Amino acid sequence: IINLQVIQTLNLSDNFISYLPPFLKDLKYLEELNLSNNKIEHIPSSIQYFSNLKILNISQNSIEKLPMELGLIPTLENLLIDLNGLNFSTQNCQKFKKIKK
Repeated sequence: IINLQVIQTLNLSDNFISYLPPFLKDLKYLEELNLSNNKIEHIPSSIQYFSNLKILNISQNSIEKLPMELGLIPTLENLLIDLNGLNFSTQNCQKFKKIKK
């Protein structure tokens, strides 16, 4: 049996997912997570515990608000959020200082 905890890249795009699966929190080495083109409406505050995450693709979902806890992920460099119904302000951007433009 393969130890799934060592997965670094996970692509769950195009799967009609409506929430972040609970098992994701156990993927301690996850660096890239693609959740694009699903039905996700909410990103839980527990996202902050993805301490090795560098790339998060949550584009093409139904997300209206980003949790401020995203800004607590020290390694997050790329956040793809296009084609959502986001209500976004420049005040929200202050927490995301390490993300590449």
